[in-house]
Amino acid sequence: MRSNIPAFVLLLSMALVTGCQAATERMCLRQACYNVDVVNTDALRQRGLMFRENLPQGTGMFFVFDEALIYPFWMKNMKFPIDILWMDEAKAVVHLAASVPPCASESCPVYTPAAKAKYVLEIPSGDALKYGITVGDKLQ
Repeated sequence: MRSNIPAFVLLLSMALVTGCQAATERMCLRQACYNVDVVNTDALRQRGLMFRENLPQGTGMFFVFDEALIYPFWMKNMKFPIDILWMDEAKAVVHLAASVPPCASESCPVYTPAAKAKYVLEIPSGDALKYGITVGDKLQ
């Protein structure tokens, strides 16, 4: 009788690896469009952009939460500044933190939105100003 254990282990490994990778989607806000990594699990949200070397123009990270709440963000283990946009259920910007600097220390500032959000979009630093993105703008 032949064992199926190696095949099971391979399938389980593949499922775990693909379950921990972000899907990529294209999203636009005003005249700016981004290829974003969509992160919708606790593990992916906790890692975010940590340890990456940069965030190229035209790319970003889109955080999806289960419900609209106040989601504070910090820049621990980041290597570059970013713009952070919190959005409501309709994907309208409810709060914006521009050019948030990276933090390499153990005690990093926390950036807290003024309103509940279900989504958060992180984009290259300066894009909010460059494209005139403001509270009320809606993601497409």
